[in-house]
Amino acid sequence: MRGRAVIICVGDELLEGRVADTNSQYLRESLEPLGWKVVMIMTVADASEEISSALRFALGRGDLIILTGGLGPTPDDLTREGVAEGLGRQLVRDPAIESRLRDRFDRMGREMPPSNLRQADILTGGCEVIEGEGTAPGLLIREESRLIYLLPGVPSELRYMVEKKVLPALSLESDGLFRSSRKIELFGCTEAEAGEVVQSLLRQGSGIKASWLAREGVIQIRLWGEAADARELEGRLEDLVKKVSERLSGAVVSTDGSSLAEVASELMKRRGATLAVAESCTGGLIGERITSVPGSSLFFLGGVISYSVPVKTSLLGVPRKAINEKGVVSREVAEAMARGVRSLLGSDLALSSTGVAGPGGGTAETPIGTVCIGLSSEGGERSWELRLPGDRDMVRRLAANAALMALIRHLREGSGG
Repeated sequence: MRGRAVIICVGDELLEGRVADTNSQYLRESLEPLGWKVVMIMTVADASEEISSALRFALGRGDLIILTGGLGPTPDDLTREGVAEGLGRQLVRDPAIESRLRDRFDRMGREMPPSNLRQADILTGGCEVIEGEGTAPGLLIREESRLIYLLPGVPSELRYMVEKKVLPALSLESDGLFRSSRKIELFGCTEAEAGEVVQSLLRQGSGIKASWLAREGVIQIRLWGEAADARELEGRLEDLVKKVSERLSGAVVSTDGSSLAEVASELMKRRGATLAVAESCTGGLIGERITSVPGSSLFFLGGVISYSVPVKTSLLGVPRKAINEKGVVSREVAEAMARGVRSLLGSDLALSSTGVAGPGGGTAETPIGTVCIGLSSEGGERSWELRLPGDRDMVRRLAANAALMALIRHLREGSGG
């Protein structure tokens, strides 16, 4: 390992739970394949004394310290001040950053607020500026043998800076070892099942480390290792990915970290087919996930949010008899919805969803969490009934992911892989 890393997330909104912390998990996943072990993650308030205290604490425990957030222009953005206090340094205005800030606002045709000039302050005693996508530049400070990074808290700005600037720089801190990693995305198995499979394979002496993260039914397995021989390491990783994929074949979404929506999009484009959706309980989530992937306009025609029974019957042509005899949440209705929207929009394939997301509406026969997914194609209709856990929001998100996985399996069956 290259050393120990500490992550400090700055922001009252994080402490109060108003904003979810996604940055620390992203940073940990990015650093570990490079050999940095994250030993501590802290969240501190927007106060210079709290930031300086956290930094001093981290200096005794980490070789790499990353602070995120608090680099903006508002009065509560105090990361620079807190770090300066913690290191016993001063802040000075950097003319080059100031010039870039003024140019940025000029290009937007706007007058720069005076408060933005705070973003041009850097620490004395050696400080490297890291340019990014937003107005807030990042900073790299070397304190004896330690590296201290100050990075934006906005996730998109953080990721750009980390991937374009920070990770390439850290990879140059060579210790003679090669490092590599792989990601396997799964849907349709439990976290326990995935963990047992991976652990059984790791015990066979692969020399690879693993971690897994479950979110909205998707299980992401991360495999990584380090070795003196790069080719040997890559071979071990590829062999392990192959074995995991064979053991969990029906649940594999991707072996390159691609999401459900990305894999579905790629398969649709390869097939050269078009897609439409009819959504009830998911309320547009399936379409939203599909259209979040660039290039989806090549195959996605549109959809109908058929939330009420009259819309299902009048617009999609769902038979009243099916609703009366089987219930609005049934495989028969899901199939009729998919068939109806495929006919209405003229698509090659169609997905549908109907379910009871809660918190009310469940019955003994159709409890909360019951969802039916339908798929229509030239060969006919298919459907699946699921019992999904969680609150209303979780049921809807799981249902959208289940629909995408149904599409992926259908497309792979048709292409033979």
